[in-house]
Amino acid sequence: MRERTLHLLLLAGASVTLLAGCSGTATRLGYADQTTLYTPDMIGYAAPKGELATVVRGNPFGGSIGDPEAIAAAIKPPARYGQVRLTTRPGPGTPDNYRLVLIFDPPVGAPTGDLACNDAAASQGGTGGGPVRVQASFCIGGRLASQITGTGAPASDVNSPAFQDLMGQVMENMFPPVKRDIGESNPLPH
Repeated sequence: MRERTLHLLLLAGASVTLLAGCSGTATRLGYADQTTLYTPDMIGYAAPKGELATVVRGNPFGGSIGDPEAIAAAIKPPARYGQVRLTTRPGPGTPDNYRLVLIFDPPVGAPTGDLACNDAAASQGGTGGGPVRVQASFCIGGRLASQITGTGAPASDVNSPAFQDLMGQVMENMFPPVKRDIGESNPLPH
């Protein structure tokens, strides 16, 4: 497990270096993991009607609690998934056992792995106000399928280029087009 985590951290670091060279931003990605549950076609199961159930905790912009639906709606999954949109208010027919959990300004020691999918009390998130920090977890029931952390420049709202850059990179690396295994690399798009 340590070897896999180390390998994934090295991949994330290489990804950040490549992406920083492409975008010239202060975005940094940290811990990344795709578990054995993850497959690249998972969003198809999670969003058969085009909606991906999303939980937003914390506020990336500082001040009072932000509008979770507006935050979710502003985040775009990779283009290869078509018209899938994130929503905190999924309609009928959207599976509730698949969900994306976004914790903005996560507390020190925020739960990771399966705990991030199950422990709402310990993963409330903060009120931001500085650099935007996020922990994103894609969950199937109470099990983690994919997780990544990231930090970006301060942002004032969902349309801020800094917020869009950070969340674009988080989504691209949360849902890579191929499963990353030890010893396998996945070139990231520029």
